[in-house]
Amino acid sequence: MMYVALAEAVVIAVVAISFAGIVRWLVRQQARERDLLVNQLCALAGRPWREPPAWHPEESEEEPRVLVTIPDQLPDY
Repeated sequence: MMYVALAEAVVIAVVAISFAGIVRWLVRQQARERDLLVNQLCALAGRPWREPPAWHPEESEEEPRVLVTIPDQLPDY
């Protein structure tokens, strides 16, 4: 009888933790949607809510790409 009560307590704890995770996920999803909507409305009004991400070449770890073209493969204009 004691094992059944312990198993029931474990199952209740797992269900409660799962339910709390789902509720947290839903709240965060709604907050992201609300933030996106505010950002879009402010952008339409001409005042962005958040600044667009800036590109800093000195922080880039990639090497610059070099495009090599063969003049024979260029289209005739």
